[in-house]
Amino acid sequence: MKYSMFATKLSVVLGIQAATIVSAAADTNATNNPPQSSDATAPLPEQAKDVQSVDLLFQFDSSQLEAGAHAELVRLAQWAKCNPDGAVILEGHADPRGTQAYNMKLSAERAAQVREKLIKMGVPSERIVVTIYGENGPRRATFAEDRRVTVRASTKPIPAADITAQK
Repeated sequence: MKYSMFATKLSVVLGIQAATIVSAAADTNATNNPPQSSDATAPLPEQAKDVQSVDLLFQFDSSQLEAGAHAELVRLAQWAKCNPDGAVILEGHADPRGTQAYNMKLSAERAAQVREKLIKMGVPSERIVVTIYGENGPRRATFAEDRRVTVRASTKPIPAADITAQK
């Protein structure tokens, strides 16, 4: 219980900061880059379209990304680059084995790995919001599916109260 409240408070703090930063960036962008006259019906590039949330899986007791995660991260980084007002939300999870403290730490390490990769791919760090659930988040069908970082994309600032784990 103590750790789920910690995760909620951490989410709220990070969410408020991210929403403020994303909102300020949008204001700055609007001031520095006045709207260009363009055809509003012009199609967006494929990588700028909405992306579905994705679960990046990890091995037991590990925070190392699996090889298959790279393609998903490239797609998310392209989306973020094409949506300068968007944010990428990372939700760190762990299976229920181990202590709560260990699972929170492992979830944070997993989310940090994903965050670091996205930053290396050109996603600005201030547009990445991290939430840590440890074993307290929504469960999946197997322990293997519980060892994950769920990555979601959002095209608008998110009020802190709206940051909740996706099932």
